[in-house]
Amino acid sequence: MGGMPGMMSDDDEMYPTPQQRPSAVTTGYTDPPLAIQPTLTTPGHGYPRLNWAFLFKNRRRLEENWLHNRCTPFQIPHPHYSHEGHRECIYTIQYSPKWLCSGSRDRTIRIWNIKTRRLRSEPLVGHDGSVLCLQFDESPDQDVIISGSSDASVIVWRFSTGEKLQTIPKAHDESVLNLRFSKKWLVTCSKDKLIKIWNRQPLETSDVDYPWHSKLLFGPQGAPPNHPHHPQYQPTWSIQDPAASAGLGLQNPFGSAYSTFRGKSTAVPKALAAYTAVQTLKGHVAAVNAIQLHGDEIVSASGDRVIKLWNLKTGACEKTFLGHQKGIACIQFDGKTIVSGSSDQTIRVFDRDTQAETATLRGHGSLVRTVQATKNKIVSGSYDETVRIWRFNEDTENWEPGAVLQQAITPLPTNPNGNANHAQLQMAALQQFQANAAVNPGAVQMHQVQLAGPGLAGAIAAAQLLPNNPPPPPPPVPQQQQAAAAAVAAAATNAPATGGGAHRVFKLQFDARWIICCSQDTRIVGWDYAADDEGVIEASRFFLGG
Repeated sequence: MGGMPGMMSDDDEMYPTPQQRPSAVTTGYTDPPLAIQPTLTTPGHGYPRLNWAFLFKNRRRLEENWLHNRCTPFQIPHPHYSHEGHRECIYTIQYSPKWLCSGSRDRTIRIWNIKTRRLRSEPLVGHDGSVLCLQFDESPDQDVIISGSSDASVIVWRFSTGEKLQTIPKAHDESVLNLRFSKKWLVTCSKDKLIKIWNRQPLETSDVDYPWHSKLLFGPQGAPPNHPHHPQYQPTWSIQDPAASAGLGLQNPFGSAYSTFRGKSTAVPKALAAYTAVQTLKGHVAAVNAIQLHGDEIVSASGDRVIKLWNLKTGACEKTFLGHQKGIACIQFDGKTIVSGSSDQTIRVFDRDTQAETATLRGHGSLVRTVQATKNKIVSGSYDETVRIWRFNEDTENWEPGAVLQQAITPLPTNPNGNANHAQLQMAALQQFQANAAVNPGAVQMHQVQLAGPGLAGAIAAAQLLPNNPPPPPPPVPQQQQAAAAAVAAAATNAPATGGGAHRVFKLQFDARWIICCSQDTRIVGWDYAADDEGVIEASRFFLGG
C-alpha cells in the first residue's frame, strides 16, 4: 500500500530498489515436500499425531490378507533355538502382544517372547501331571499365571518372576480341564463333572462380593439373614455377650462355628482367605470340558452334549442350550453369543437370550477341539489337524467358510546368515495355501431364529431335570441341503490325508494379526497375516481383536 506523497512506504522500507521487490509469482507459499512413504505419525502442533489415514490403509491391507489368506507361517521356539521347546505335546496356550504362555504334557509352563520367539526364562515346574489349562495377566496390578493340571491341582504363579504364590492341591477330585479368572473370581471345571468358583481376594462379611448365596459354605438355602452384614438382614433382637448375660443362659449366635436359624444348624459367616471354594455348580452328568466367564455369568460345555449358563453369584443354572449330537469340547461366550465345538464335527452358534441355535458350521473331519470367535470371524481347530477360518458376511448376514490351514508346517529353509529368506517365506505360504485349497471347503447352515415359547421352555426345563435324556432329534433337512451336505462329504472323501493324527490341534487363539495354535507337536505354530508388510506390522499395534 502506498503512503502519503514524500513519505516512504512499507514496501520501500523492505525493498529499497524495485529490482529487489518479489513478483506475484514468487510470493506464493510452497508446501514442504511430502514423505515418500506415509508414516504412522504426522507433525502436529509441537508434537506428533497419529496418522489415521495410515492406520486405515493398513487395516484394509490386513483384512485383504485375511480374505486372500496371505500369511507368513512361523513357529515357536525359533528353529535356531529348538532346544528351548517343550519335550512333549502342548495342551494349552495364551498370548498377549508381547508374551505367550504354554502348558505341556511335560508338566512345565514356558513363557515366550513373541517378537524373538525365544524362552524368557527357565520353565515353571510345580505340577505333577500334564498342564491342561492356564490363563495369565501380566498387568502390574495382577502379575499372575493360574494353571490347572491332570493331577487335579491349581497353581497360582507370579508372572514376572515365575514364583509359585499358592497351590490348591486338590482343587477337584479329577483332572482340572479348564479355568478362567477375572480380578475377583477364579472358575475351574473338571473331569469330575463339577464347576467350582473361588474368590481371588480375601473377603470379609462386610464386602459387597461376600458369597451369601453359597450352598457350599452355608447349605442349600445359603446363609441365613440373621447376620448384621447380610443384604437381607432385619434386626429383631439384640445380641449379648454370654459373659455379660448375668447368668440368664443367653448365647451369642456368632460365638461358635454354627448357629441355629429356624431350627437348622448353619455355618457362621466368617472372613474367607484368598482362593477359597465358595460355590460348586452341579448339573452336568459328564466331564465339564470347557468354561467361559463373562461378568457374573458362566457358560459351560460338557461331554453330556449340553451347554449351561450359570449365575456366578447365586450358583443357579439359568439356561440350557441343546443342539450338539455328541460331547462338546470347547466354548466361547461374549455375553451375547455362544460358539461351541463338538465331537459331532460341527461348530454351533447360539443366541444367549433366545437360546436359539442360529448357525451350524460343518467342514472339520474330526473332533472340534478349540474355537475362538469375534463379531466377524470364527477360527476353529480340530483333531483333523486343520485350522479353519469362518467369516461373517454382513451383506447376507450369514457365516461363510474361509481358508483352511494345515497345522503341520514344514520347517522353513534358511540362508547362510541364519535368517529365513523373504522369498522362501512367501513361497512356503503360497504352497501351504495351494495345499489347503484341496481340503474340504466347509459348509454353513443358517437357522431361522424363533423366540423360546412355552413348548421350548418346557423342553429345556425337562432337560435340566433329566440331563441323561438325549437331546431331541434335529428337524428334517431340506432336499437341497441334503445335496449340499453330500457334496461336502464327497469333497472330504477325496481330500488328502492329514498325517495320521500326529498334529491334532488342542488350543488356538487369534487376533487382528495372528493365529497361533498348539498341538501334539512340541512346536507352537502360527500364521502372521501382516505377511512381512512393514506398514501393516507397524499399524497392527493399534488393532484389537479379529
